[in-house]
Amino acid sequence: MYARTVSFDHGGGNCGRKEAPYEIVKRNRYNLVKTEHGSRIVADRWIEKNLGYFERVSSYPSTVLITGETGTGKEAIAKLLHYMGRGRHPFVGVNLGALNPGLFESELFGYKKGAFTGAYRNKKGLFDVAGNGTIFLDEIGELPLHLQQKLLRALDEREYYPLGGTKPLNLKARVICATNKNPEELMESGEMLPDLYYRINVVRIDIPPLRKRSKMIKPLLYYFFDELAKRWSREGFKLIEPEEFSRRIEDPVVREFLHAHEWPGNIRELRNFAENAIIGFREAYNYINNIKPCGDGYFGCGLKERVRKFKEQYVKRVVESCGYDVKEAAGILKITPSSVYRIMQESENPVSEKMLGRFVPRSRCKKTSNGIRIAA
Repeated sequence: MYARTVSFDHGGGNCGRKEAPYEIVKRNRYNLVKTEHGSRIVADRWIEKNLGYFERVSSYPSTVLITGETGTGKEAIAKLLHYMGRGRHPFVGVNLGALNPGLFESELFGYKKGAFTGAYRNKKGLFDVAGNGTIFLDEIGELPLHLQQKLLRALDEREYYPLGGTKPLNLKARVICATNKNPEELMESGEMLPDLYYRINVVRIDIPPLRKRSKMIKPLLYYFFDELAKRWSREGFKLIEPEEFSRRIEDPVVREFLHAHEWPGNIRELRNFAENAIIGFREAYNYINNIKPCGDGYFGCGLKERVRKFKEQYVKRVVESCGYDVKEAAGILKITPSSVYRIMQESENPVSEKMLGRFVPRSRCKKTSNGIRIAA
């Protein structure tokens, strides 16, 4: 099954041949990257382009730092790396931003019986639970500075002490960190220790936002439909046919929204929209209108409002392409320069008069004593 062959250099200069730990499965409307141990991720051009790189990274124990906006799939990439290289061992994820600072050491390092009041037995920390697998430290930028120091020591020494323990335990797990903030800015602002930054920024993976991977939107929607259909059918919910779901997301207003929306919540937000589209057309339209109620786009607006917005956007594009030469734009649009000026000034985001300075309409001029009109 996993017979896709790739060649790579292990660092000793000898290039070997090995079966890749993944395969690309072609579904009806999307491709899936599947690993031998169960990880699945929808493939787009960015994913497929980096699969060889991910595979090489997964075969080494180096610390990985994954960055990207919220909802871009940082944990999915972390799991892909894990299942490519250490899939037989545990994957342990912990959100450091949601972790109580007072429980940091006991959760990550564990504790010994009697270490504090209420410690009636030994408890393994998450580092120990991960074993020879992967420990995924999400939202590392949210960790307080005094706890960053404790984490740094464990990463540097590759060992740690459980609370109340006198013998160090080895950190055997591969460490993958993630943040939705710019780590360089965190370091410069004093929110991240420089030593920790340089310790975790060994192998860097920057995930582009969904708005820069627009070709992934439709495949993801169909993937979410398949996954939700599988789960909801087991739970006894009535589901629409795939053809009906396709008809809903191919609706002109919906299609326009999918490509125009910037998706600040990225893949997580897209999944929310997929659920609404499965529930019904009205829910999909409500979702669109709640996000953009006749705002930057013109989704769900009346015909007059749509025409007005289209006219404004079209005129603005033509004026910009003419270098803000109103007379030249008017010639292309076959309307008067005054009409172009009025449309640009009455739009929701009017262009400054300074930008349109090459043309001043008569209404904005005044006469001099010799009858010559000049800008007011």
